[in-house]
Amino acid sequence: MKHKILIAYFSHTGYTATLAKEIADLTGGSLFQIQPVDDYPEDYRATLDRYKEETAKHLRPAVTGSV
Repeated sequence: MKHKILIAYFSHTGYTATLAKEIADLTGGSLFQIQPVDDYPEDYRATLDRYKEETAKHLRPAVTGSV
């Protein structure tokens, strides 16, 4: 039985996207980019503040698309 491979990733700066694409190339997997409905700020500190708030409140931001 052949297993299907899904590489789901979130990449704010593009670094994780690059790694996900390399993994897909090595494994033959399919890529799925997790994209929030409301984009994260470009500013690092603002992004970090949003992350901390979401984590503290156990929030899971809405995302676009589906697998």
